[in-house]
Amino acid sequence: MLPRDIGNLFHLRYLNINNSCIQSVPSSIGNLRFLQTLDLRTYVYLEIPNVLWRLEQLRHLYLPAGIKLTGTSKLRLDGLSKLETLEAFDTEFCDVRYFPKLTSLRKVEIGLVSPEDLVVILKSPILLNNSNSLLLPSSSIKIKGDFRTEEEQSLLRQLLGCHSLHKFYLWGSLNVVKKWPDQFHPNLTNLLLANTKLEEDPMPTLEKLPNLRSLSLYFDAYIGKEMVCSSAPLTTTAPSSSSGGGRGGYGGCDGGGFPKLRSLDLWNIENLEDWRVEQGAMPCLFRLQIRGCKKLKEIPDGLRFITTLQELVVGYASGALKDRVQEGGKDFYKVKHVPSIILE
Repeated sequence: MLPRDIGNLFHLRYLNINNSCIQSVPSSIGNLRFLQTLDLRTYVYLEIPNVLWRLEQLRHLYLPAGIKLTGTSKLRLDGLSKLETLEAFDTEFCDVRYFPKLTSLRKVEIGLVSPEDLVVILKSPILLNNSNSLLLPSSSIKIKGDFRTEEEQSLLRQLLGCHSLHKFYLWGSLNVVKKWPDQFHPNLTNLLLANTKLEEDPMPTLEKLPNLRSLSLYFDAYIGKEMVCSSAPLTTTAPSSSSGGGRGGYGGCDGGGFPKLRSLDLWNIENLEDWRVEQGAMPCLFRLQIRGCKKLKEIPDGLRFITTLQELVVGYASGALKDRVQEGGKDFYKVKHVPSIILE
């Protein structure tokens, strides 16, 4: 525990309990009116009194992944008008109603538990003003929930069009992604989809994202049998001034699909049988993990053309697939240039 007397350090500017096993902070922390940085990322669930809203000078707030509330109310952050960095703002623990009042944010990581939360988040001026690149240049949003109705998917499309959205993680169901190329802003760099149960191959859509560097498909994100990563070059489209930097354009990227992708994870895509990678696709891929894809018949032949690939992990796959990948196997010629091959 933090001692109660810490609240007497009135002029404290910086307080960090990161990587500790502290389990609670005292309510006296609300007395630290000059505090500018507060890092509460502990290893354990942290009990936090509902006093953080009093820290009016706070610029940087790092919340823990798990929070124990001292009362029935969620954490208020409405007094933090100077806050620039906010990590692990999760609507399970934090009162989303106050988020639109955090008008000075430059970097934020948000966890949402319902479409209703997203309605409130999208009212924030920092998300609505897509034309000003100085506002919120980097945001990470994690959503745990289903988006099935047209109204819910409309909200999702509105979020995906935000110029500030760099990292997006979705655990939940979707109906379709046919129109995603026109909805994802080209600034997106990291994408994780889990349990979305997409029926159509998402690769022809996702490979058009020009700045995507990390893609993870987890736990039946895609439930089809075939997947193709194309060699087709991206279409160069002049940015549209009305969309805050060319939402439909791809910035003149050269090469095939996934021109900047460095990391690709396929975990438990259990129906996948055939995966084709055409020559020219994923020209910058550095790391590839294939885990739990037990029906995958073979490693794509196109991997032999990806000279940047440095690490390949094949785990929890069929014995036949691992036999093909290991040295002397039928697929080893496709990956023999990879310095690190790990079979689990």
